[in-house]
Amino acid sequence: MKARNVTIHAAALVLLLAGSASAQKVAAAGAKPVKCTNPATKVTILSGVLYGDAKGGVYTEGVDGVYNTVVWACPGASNDATMGLITSRRSLGFTFPSPITDSVIGDAPAWANSSFLAKPFMNVRNILWGRKNFCTTPCTFTTRIGFSYISGPGDNGTNYRLVHAPLLTDSLVFGTTEENSPNFTTPATVEDIPGNCRTVSGGSFDKWIVTVDSSVGTPDPASSVGTLMRDVNNGSAVQSGQYSMPFKLMIEAKTCLPG
Repeated sequence: MKARNVTIHAAALVLLLAGSASAQKVAAAGAKPVKCTNPATKVTILSGVLYGDAKGGVYTEGVDGVYNTVVWACPGASNDATMGLITSRRSLGFTFPSPITDSVIGDAPAWANSSFLAKPFMNVRNILWGRKNFCTTPCTFTTRIGFSYISGPGDNGTNYRLVHAPLLTDSLVFGTTEENSPNFTTPATVEDIPGNCRTVSGGSFDKWIVTVDSSVGTPDPASSVGTLMRDVNNGSAVQSGQYSMPFKLMIEAKTCLPG
């Protein structure tokens, strides 16, 4: 009987350990983070020196090859809003004036004072700053915006960046000294308009209106200063003049933001 009891106890111990291992596996599986997808967006050009191509002024993630047109809202992401046109079938129009007087430190491009279509990558930095810092709804704050990979007529692969990024913004995303020489650039002002989709079934999605123009009344070139930086082979950049570049666009989420 004693031996039999030992056998029973041993068998029970095996079952207990097996059950514990299974429980550990279940617990481990349950501990995995919930999959998060950064919400796709559409970008609508509203006014100013930016304009749409032959297909209009609305750019939607996944349509005509438009990519990375999302709000990076998942845990650990940048909180930026981006739009990629580089490899897409869409283009974005720019109307550049002549450089602001005495603003060219390096060299101005030959296409200054002209309009053309390009395939840039847009980045609005820290567009979620307002809601993550308990800003009053609807919330308005300043941040950095940039358009990289701008190639104008005759550039033959030369890339420029248009930067609006002063040395101080509400979102704590700043520009460099070179980007703010000789004048400070104008920040992007973001109006964050939260939707109610997180609390109402079939409710509205979040949207953001992004404006570069701090003038009141008659537009002033100094109210919409952007710096053009030309990328060079060694990874540095050459300042290629400052330009009055007022514009307004809207970014709309196509799904509810996480959290």
